[in-house]
Amino acid sequence: MTTHLMICRCNWADQKIRDLHCPGDQGPTGKLNQEDMISFRAVVRTVVDCIRFALSGMTTGKFRSLDESAAQHGSVKPWPWDLDDLFPSGNNADLMTTLTRWAAQGGGFYMFRLANSIANFYPSFIRTLVQDPKLEFALQRPLIDITTALDRYERDPNEAKQEKEGETSFTTAPLNIIFEFFYIVIPTLEFQYGLMVQSLAVIPVIARLRKMLPSFPAPPGWSSNIDAGCEGLLSTAKGKTGGDEGEEVGTLARTRRDPLEEALGELVVARKSGGCLNLECPQSADTYARLCSKCDVVRYCGPECQKQAWKAGIWSHKTLCKKIFVAREQLGPDAWRCFSRMASLEKSSPNS
Repeated sequence: MTTHLMICRCNWADQKIRDLHCPGDQGPTGKLNQEDMISFRAVVRTVVDCIRFALSGMTTGKFRSLDESAAQHGSVKPWPWDLDDLFPSGNNADLMTTLTRWAAQGGGFYMFRLANSIANFYPSFIRTLVQDPKLEFALQRPLIDITTALDRYERDPNEAKQEKEGETSFTTAPLNIIFEFFYIVIPTLEFQYGLMVQSLAVIPVIARLRKMLPSFPAPPGWSSNIDAGCEGLLSTAKGKTGGDEGEEVGTLARTRRDPLEEALGELVVARKSGGCLNLECPQSADTYARLCSKCDVVRYCGPECQKQAWKAGIWSHKTLCKKIFVAREQLGPDAWRCFSRMASLEKSSPNS
């Protein structure tokens, strides 16, 4: 992305256009100036820091008001004053795709600081960070950045001693930022499950980091904080492989179900139940009811029951039907046909 933005795409066949450029400028096929790239990354980090500072003094989850803006800044709106202002592109998979692309660039570990700042202000964003089953942004990218930092340190340990503003460039700085990020996502079941599923990739990287920690030139207490994070990651990851650490986590791993498997299991139960899901239905619980035509999962014995349940205080079908329909669209017609066949079997499970 940064390469695309930095390369000159002017029409150099036009002499007037060429005259507008400095004599030392590269043509469209020229190599990218490294100093320009460093400057561009510095601008990105400055913007991230501005966002971080703007959010740090705010009450968690409480947006600024327009009245406050009028009083303090005239006609200028404060930031952020609502959810759309915080996530102009939407709090969804597209946002995570963008963050992942930025994080993949050189020095992209700063995107984890941005994600951390947003999550601290708006905790619901943590779910967005771990919604990808592969955890490309939340786990895979950090492992790559940790490996890059360790490789760089091994090649030239003296370079790590050139500290800047209390953080060692390209060595302890990525580790600080990444582990600050880990601390907000590791409590989630999705991230813990991802650690266990990807344990073969996680364990070698974190174990290597833990082994090298004592040799890093860093302030007192720095290594112990990172080491505590490493221990938590290893314990959770080894819970799946039966390692020496994390015996209790291992028990949890053996009993925990895949969230998708659990969700499909609940849908199967609802689909096969046959009874009306209206809690105030006067009919017998054993009465066979027809499927809702939109979600194709929930059953009602008639239009009156479906109308009653549409805005019910408990199990409102208006809310539930939309969620099931969205899941159905995301799974696609082939997967949904498989689900329908599974739900029609006398004995079935999501593993069938």
